[in-house]
Amino acid sequence: MVKCLDFPAQSIILLSIEPFDECELQLDNQGRAAFITLKNRLGGGNFGGDAEAIHVWRKLYYKKLLEYHNEGIFVGKDQPIMGSVCLENPGLCTIVDGWQIEKVKDIWFAMQVVLHECQKSFVEHNLTFLKSDTSMIFC
Repeated sequence: MVKCLDFPAQSIILLSIEPFDECELQLDNQGRAAFITLKNRLGGGNFGGDAEAIHVWRKLYYKKLLEYHNEGIFVGKDQPIMGSVCLENPGLCTIVDGWQIEKVKDIWFAMQVVLHECQKSFVEHNLTFLKSDTSMIFC
């Protein structure tokens, strides 16, 4: 296990491939996010977090996977499930903009640089975090 300098506590760190648009950020009246399949918003291959966040993430991810499966929704990709979990649980996910990461030739592998060099601070990486806050979105 590697201790990273300034990863937010009790938060899952994920890679943004493309930002959510405003309407995707809006939850329905039951507090559920739309199942986004047409665009890849998050990279699912690499993510991080402390033990508590990983435990919470695992529980919520598999709950959402089962929910979508029971509704007959194709759940063969992890990114839509990850997006729904983040949007429905504000504060759980911290999203790194993959386009800000230097030394990356393919955005899908950008999180590897962040995790590999996590002894550097995010200031040294020159990264900002995006939060999955949906409180002020109207569509």
